[in-house]
Amino acid sequence: MSGPLGRLEPRRCEGTDVRHLPSWHGVAARLDLLRSTGPGHAWRRFRHDRALAALAAARRQRISRELWRDAALALGATVTDAAPGRFEIRRGSSITTVVGQTTLLNTPESAALASDKPAAYERLTAAGLPVPEHLAFKAGEISAARSFLARGPVPCVVKPATGSGGDGVTGHIRSASELRRAVLAASRYERRLLIERQLAGDVIRLLVLDGEVI
Repeated sequence: MSGPLGRLEPRRCEGTDVRHLPSWHGVAARLDLLRSTGPGHAWRRFRHDRALAALAAARRQRISRELWRDAALALGATVTDAAPGRFEIRRGSSITTVVGQTTLLNTPESAALASDKPAAYERLTAAGLPVPEHLAFKAGEISAARSFLARGPVPCVVKPATGSGGDGVTGHIRSASELRRAVLAASRYERRLLIERQLAGDVIRLLVLDGEVI
């Protein structure tokens, strides 16, 4: 990258690209795991998480491709891989591009709103739809979340306030120590967090086009 001081290159430290170093919150989460479970388990968990991260990315891409392929077949269209995680869907002279589960039908504003969990809950509540009891808070201000947990009922879930795919989500939280660890895990992704009551039920996904469920 060029700047007023000339060309800037990513700094490296003993062969390690600093862009791939864990964040401060990631380090804190690892240290907490080390203190609570011992170095042996912490090291195994670290290796396990690293291995799962690569597998999860490949699995998400494969599932997305299968979903779009099945949908395209139902419409007489074809799907081709334009790039990793990006697909082109064609039928006749018509063509559209999708990235993961994001389509050109979604405006950037609507996609951002759907990703913002507290804002989405507000919209659902305003529409008269039930949502879990929840509280938005900042990672450095955990006292409100601690009071929410203590008031019950438990268990609770802590997650980043934005995002998808389950990154940084911890469920079955029943104690203050579990809450603290969940906050550390979620804050690796964002400082604005959400705690909510954990509910049992089915996960249902709907596709809405022009105000109608299709």
